[in-house]
Amino acid sequence: MKKTPPDVVTDDLPPPPGELSTTSATLWRTVVAEREMSAAELALFAESLHALDEAATARKQLSLDGLTVHHGTGGLKAHPLCDVEARARQFFAASVCQLGLHLEEDTSPVPRAKPGPKPRVAPARGAQ
Repeated sequence: MKKTPPDVVTDDLPPPPGELSTTSATLWRTVVAEREMSAAELALFAESLHALDEAATARKQLSLDGLTVHHGTGGLKAHPLCDVEARARQFFAASVCQLGLHLEEDTSPVPRAKPGPKPRVAPARGAQ
């Protein structure tokens, strides 16, 4: 009989943290129902979903403000939320990778282009 480590949650599925968005809470429920996770993994997953929500919030504000802001000297500079969004998405992606999760659905609120056909590879010289 396989022993379960003491820090693995197995009884009831833990509910999503209350401050998550509806999208992130749904993702939490889906992943937690499909995968046994230790307490440390659950904590990392929760933080990754907070980061995903933070990225979505930054993206929403950027869509209103634009990607640039006026600099004090009259020029333009990148909106500070561009960096917030990028860092939050990087953390989410790194955390999901560290947890070994393979999310099938795109969790990004920004539409992504569908991948095109695979490029053809030319045959090696001399091969027929």
